Amino acid sequence: MWYINVDGFYDSLLKLIENAVAEKFIRKENAEFILSDSDPDILIHKIKNWNPVIIDKWISK
Repeated sequence: MWYINVDGFYDSLLKLIENAVAEKFIRKENAEFILSDSDPDILIHKIKNWNPVIIDKWISK
């Protein structure tokens, strides 16, 4: 998912994801599928240079 974070509109969502990673509810690799920036040009650059990490499982025991 990609978000242009205009005037911090998505700050709460991004903080929620960050907290979910810290609490081990979401794996860091899965959270990295979310890209955002307040500058569209920088976001496009991030998208073009993004290399997703492929993992076999969402949950590890």
